[in-house]
This record gives sequence, C-alpha cells and structure tokens, in this order.
Amino acid sequence: MSGTSSVGVAVEPQRLPDGFSSLPPGPELAAALATVDVARLAPGDVFAVLAAQQRMVSHYQAQLLASLYEGGRVRFEAGAGPLDRADELGRFSADEASFTLHWSAEKTKSYQFLAEQLLRRLPAVYAALADGRIDLARAGAFHSALFPVTDHAAALIVDRLLQRAAGWTVANLAERLRYWVHKLDPDAARKRQQASVADRRIYARLQDDGTAELGGTHLPPDRAAAAHDRLDALARAAKADGDPRTLNQLRADVYLDLLGGQVFQKRPSRDPLTDTADTTNPTIDHQPPPRPNTAAATDTAEAGDTAEAGDTAEAGGGARRHRWPTPTGCPGSGSPTPPADRSPPPRTRGRPTPSVPTRWAGTGTTGTATPAPTRPRSTSPSPPGWTRRSRPRSPAGNCAPAADSDPRPAAACTSRSSCPP
Repeated sequence: MSGTSSVGVAVEPQRLPDGFSSLPPGPELAAALATVDVARLAPGDVFAVLAAQQRMVSHYQAQLLASLYEGGRVRFEAGAGPLDRADELGRFSADEASFTLHWSAEKTKSYQFLAEQLLRRLPAVYAALADGRIDLARAGAFHSALFPVTDHAAALIVDRLLQRAAGWTVANLAERLRYWVHKLDPDAARKRQQASVADRRIYARLQDDGTAELGGTHLPPDRAAAAHDRLDALARAAKADGDPRTLNQLRADVYLDLLGGQVFQKRPSRDPLTDTADTTNPTIDHQPPPRPNTAAATDTAEAGDTAEAGDTAEAGGGARRHRWPTPTGCPGSGSPTPPADRSPPPRTRGRPTPSVPTRWAGTGTTGTATPAPTRPRSTSPSPPGWTRRSRPRSPAGNCAPAADSDPRPAAACTSRSSCPP
C-alpha cells in the first residue's frame, strides 16, 4: 500500500530488515536504525523502531555508568600508571567527571554510586540494562530497594523478579521489591526505615511558575496519614458549609492556615492572590460518581474511588490505592436503598449532623466545623398508587454518609459520632 507525502508525491512505505525486532543492542542495530525514516514506516513498524531505540538507549546508559565508575577510580597522583585504579570510589571521585559533563558533584556521585552497586553487587541487573531488557529507571528501582538487604537476599530477589521486570511499570516493580524485601530481610527493611525517619525534614522552594512548594519528607507514615486525614476532614467540612473552592484548594488553604497559626471556624482564610486566581481560572471540583452498595469492600480501586488528582499516586502510576472498608450498617456497607427515581426525600426530624473536632495549630483550643444542614423534608404529594416510605436506616442509628474517597479507617458504627464525617 502506498502512502502520500505532505507535497502530494506518492511514496512507498519503508520496510524494516528481516529480524529487526529481535536484534540485540549494538553496532548492527545502531546501523539499522541509522537507515530508518520513521515518517515512511507503517504503524506497526513505527513502534518496532521505538522499542529498538529504547534498547539502544538502555545499552548506552549501561556503558555510560561503566565509564563513570571507571572515571571515579582513575588515579592522578604522582607515580600512578595509566592503568592504575583505586579499589573503590573516594571523596573526590566525582570531580573530574562532573567537570567533563558539566554536572553537579551530587548528581555525578549518585550515578557513580549506582554504577558501583550494579557492577559489583547486582551484576545481573547491570547485564539486563546493557542488553536492553530493562531501562535505567527499573535498574535504579532494584538498586534503591535492595541496597539495605544482604547480598544473599538481594540475589534471591533479583533472580525472582528480573525476568518479569520489563513487563511492569516502575511503580509496580517497586511495590513487588518492597514486598520481597520485607519478606526475606525484615530487619534490614526496618533499619532502613529508621534511618530515613531520622533524616526527616521539611522543605520550601520556589517553582518555575512563580508559586511555592512546601512539604515534608521521610516522615513517620502513621503521623503523615493522620495529618492528611485531618486536612481532608476540615476541607470537606468547609465544602459542606458551602465554600465554593474545590477540595484540593480547600486542603491547601487549610494546610497553610494551620501551619501559619491562622485561626478559622468553618472555612479557611482567603487572600487576594488565591481569590484572583480562583476567579480567573475556575476549576471543576471533580466528584466521584455514585457508587452502588456492595456487600464487602475490596482493596482494588474502582472507577468511582478517585475523587481528584490530588487523591491518587503519581507519575508512573500503577500502584493500587487502598480503600478502607466501611463499617457494617453505615452507608456503602451493603444496606439497601430505594431506586433513585422513587426514593423519597431525606427526612430531617431534628437529626443531628456529626461535627468534626479540630485543634487549631498554635492556639491549644478546640473548635468545631459543622457540615451544612440536611435538606428540609418535601411536602409534595405522593404519586397515585405509591405509598411514601422512610429511608432505610442502619441498625446502629442515623449514620452520616461516608465520602467515597475518604481514605480513613472507619471504626465500628456503634453511634452517630463513630461514622466518618
């Protein structure tokens, strides 16, 4: 089948050499790629070339690491021969390479250390990188996860996961590596976590777009989760009170108010910059679609579980988001509901709405953020032949609806105040 160029001249699609997809990275594949014009390839051949280019990139990255490691071991002192090498990397091993490549010393040291670990401790991972079977990101995932474990445990984990690593995303590979590290060498994993927690810190830096980034790293996971849940609860309470900002915006504003010692009752403070930005750049607050009631919650994320981009994981995705089970008797735990087109309006009858207790940063006082009241009961007459029924109630009382994307573990629903706000 012939194609047509942009100037209307008929051209024949270029054919790839036989066996092109199975060529290993090296001079032969490089010579074949040099003759390819991707604009003249059939759709399937375009992706065959893409895969071949990735193999070559991985091959050259492995060679670059080997050269960086060798450059860090060369000796410049008087009397040293041209082939003399140091036994290991030293304090100034990165200086000459960083000057040659115009890299920072920190970046050069990190790549030299990665090269040393792959070449001397994880040779199978380095061989897979040189053969183009994995890329540099996956090789780095092996190095990062296996650094604290013993050599024997590292060899077992590499032997188990390396052949399948190319078919996983980097996030999926890191998740499996963490599992096997904790299973085969839990002491090493515990020591690594303790060393990281000892290095906990906060940071603040400017972004290229004129905004700022403020956060913390190496934090204890339980305290970080509790802090995030508190921010989320306060943001949702403000949203229920009628605040027009999105949940992501409310979480950020609550975050800044609490850290800055700004006291608020129901809604976080506003400032001219955010008001102007929110007015000129309206953002849709994406809410999850209604989720059908199920008998049991699962650990696998569903389509309705992700409320906003801020609730999910990052680039490279693939890691599943854990959904805490809803307690029996609360909405979403299997309680039947009337059909959407025939269910009566909600009954209020003085039903109290659970409040969210909050301890304001720096004040030592406790405030209460109360969601918006429920709608008044409708007085419209029932359709002919239909009897109005009250909404089904949970065995433990009137539970407040739990948000679909609320990640907190819900306690047993034994009272009105025990359900998640």
